[in-house]
Amino acid sequence: MTQSNKEMFKTRLRIWFLLFTAAFSQSATGQVAASAQLDSTHMLIGDQMALHLIVNHAEGVVIHSPELKVMEQPEVEILHVSDWDTLQKGPEYVLKKDIVFTVWDSGYVFVPQIPVPYHIQSQTGVVSTNQIPLLVEVPAIDTTLAPIKPILREPKKFEDYLPILAAFLILAAGILAWWYFRKKQKEKTAPPPPEIVLPAHEIALSKLKSLKAKKLWQQGHIKAYQSELTHIVREYLEN
Repeated sequence: MTQSNKEMFKTRLRIWFLLFTAAFSQSATGQVAASAQLDSTHMLIGDQMALHLIVNHAEGVVIHSPELKVMEQPEVEILHVSDWDTLQKGPEYVLKKDIVFTVWDSGYVFVPQIPVPYHIQSQTGVVSTNQIPLLVEVPAIDTTLAPIKPILREPKKFEDYLPILAAFLILAAGILAWWYFRKKQKEKTAPPPPEIVLPAHEIALSKLKSLKAKKLWQQGHIKAYQSELTHIVREYLEN
């Protein structure tokens, strides 16, 4: 085989290899399809929205977790991501994954194409979902004023008067305690009653009556009678 024939043979091998690879890739891509849908195309700011990923694939294809980094935006917050749920088995499998998120800014937000990696035997690939526009709105503010309603008064109950009754009892107990301690203090500090001093003549008359009642003279105790009488007269004169 000449040198030119060898080069031509190598070129044909490369062409066949590229055609085979392209055909296999087209075949693998045809066995996997991904789509996405929202519960609604509009939402209120701060509400929750569910994004449903649907993947159809043939038997023997292994589906991996989607690359959700493409959804990372300042105004988008992912709240929950479910596991793959198998909706259908058989020659064609249908998988579903729910992604719950919220948006913190108004206006149009585009849910990007989400890559879903997979592999078939030793070959790997990626399919992407469709892009979805989402309108985020601000809730309308009701500026109408409601009429002022009268105050509804509830009927009085016994429990409503308990604080007043308790306050009255505490006040009465305080007054009684103050009165009791003040009375005790006055009793302790009250001065003794003044000593009654009788006039000298009344004292002398009282002692003379006592001497007369003793009847010393009649009993023959003349000396004792005279001595006590002298003492009474001297005491009277000194006072």
